[in-house]
Amino acid sequence: MTPMSTSAPPRSLLAAVLVAGAGLLATATALGAASPGPRLTIDRTAVQPGAAVHLTGSGFPHTAHLVLLAGAREHGAKPIGSAVTGARGGFVATVRVRRRASPGSFVVVACSDACHLRASTRFRIVRR
Repeated sequence: MTPMSTSAPPRSLLAAVLVAGAGLLATATALGAASPGPRLTIDRTAVQPGAAVHLTGSGFPHTAHLVLLAGAREHGAKPIGSAVTGARGGFVATVRVRRRASPGSFVVVACSDACHLRASTRFRIVRR
């Protein structure tokens, strides 16, 4: 009859548990680092009539065709341009504010997929 071993569990089992735990941590970190979705920024928030603004978008699908809209509210905003995203889902667009634009607060929206996927930011038109 052979005596039973009372030694610690084999290191290979302990190593397997540690590797599995590290894999779960790496998966959780990768999930946490996922893109937050579409984003839109504007280079300045106060704009004079006739001036140009630069819009930067990210987080959209690659090579997506976007419609750019602007208005006092997101609902009812009018088209002001378009853009196509690059391989990483980003774009840069320059839009000129009409010379006769009325002062006030406005929103600019970048829409993809019939506006199911969108991002927006706010700006103000100020008098000269």
